[in-house]
Amino acid sequence: MDATKTPPPAAPQQKTLTPECVAAELDVTPEAVRDWLTYGVLVTTPKGERKRVALKGRKVGGRWRIERADLDTFTKVTTEASVSPDAVGAEDRAETAAQARRRAKGDQEYARAYLRGEK
Repeated sequence: MDATKTPPPAAPQQKTLTPECVAAELDVTPEAVRDWLTYGVLVTTPKGERKRVALKGRKVGGRWRIERADLDTFTKVTTEASVSPDAVGAEDRAETAAQARRRAKGDQEYARAYLRGEK
């Protein structure tokens, strides 16, 4: 065998990617990619406007698939705008937690009123 053998050519870029492939490519966790797909990222445009930008993807057999063109668009938009520190769905999660606390408090108040015979 020849020790100076050249390595095989690099594989062409895939057209459809999994969250794990995107995570490896962007050096983030697969969970972050799934959050981008579900919640999006809060960005501030150069004009000072805040908007939520989501990574486009689709589910095939219950698993996320991302088109290369959608990933390229997402990375372009998020690099041109500044990403907020609480960008990845934090507002959505905080609102969901606040709603859960309000619901639990309402349930407790209803139970107390019921025990007092008011309901």
